[in-house]
Amino acid sequence: PDSRQDGISYLLIDAHAPGVTVRPLRDLTGDAHFCEIFFDDVRVPVANRVGEENGGWPLVRTSLGHERAAGAMNQAALYRRVLDELIELARERGATADPLVRDRLADFEIRVRVMRLTGMRTIADIMAKGEPGPASSTARLFIVTFEQELHEFALDLLGPYGILGRRDPHAVQRGRWVWGFLRTRASSIGAGTAEIQRNTIAEQVLGLPRDPAMPTTTGRTS
Repeated sequence: PDSRQDGISYLLIDAHAPGVTVRPLRDLTGDAHFCEIFFDDVRVPVANRVGEENGGWPLVRTSLGHERAAGAMNQAALYRRVLDELIELARERGATADPLVRDRLADFEIRVRVMRLTGMRTIADIMAKGEPGPASSTARLFIVTFEQELHEFALDLLGPYGILGRRDPHAVQRGRWVWGFLRTRASSIGAGTAEIQRNTIAEQVLGLPRDPAMPTTTGRTS
């Protein structure tokens, strides 16, 4: 094939089919929101194929783009609330008198508004063109950076209390900020690594030369 994307077909697989094994993966928070899936001689009927044979990559690309577009709007609404709660936390701890703290909070305020506007722009592109295009990678990378830095700042506000987990009776707000910090460590891996997003943005948005180590592909990636 001309590239790694050629020869890929899109199949729907029943997670309860014979030979499919699902094992939960425990993360830093102690929870298991993700799983690893093993396929041992799993047979999938051709009726479960979506689209044409060998035409799966454009479907995967479009599906991911739509997922990120919808996720961007959900994340914007979520972090509008989380940021308001972070500002209240700063007030409770008497930190808002510090101009450096106020500067960081103002930066987060700007970025949460940008997050919402970027999500709206991506959805507008879907309505106009039928697909989100590489801009969805921009939104994904933006959200990853934002939520990691926000929780890092929250732990700075907590000081020594930032090492107390959810089960510690002395934890501030039942350890929710510590839990959020641990959870977002994986944000730069899930739904496409930050490195992949940066490559897509560099090549498809900024028009920079392709990585010579990567195979040549046709069409946009997201």
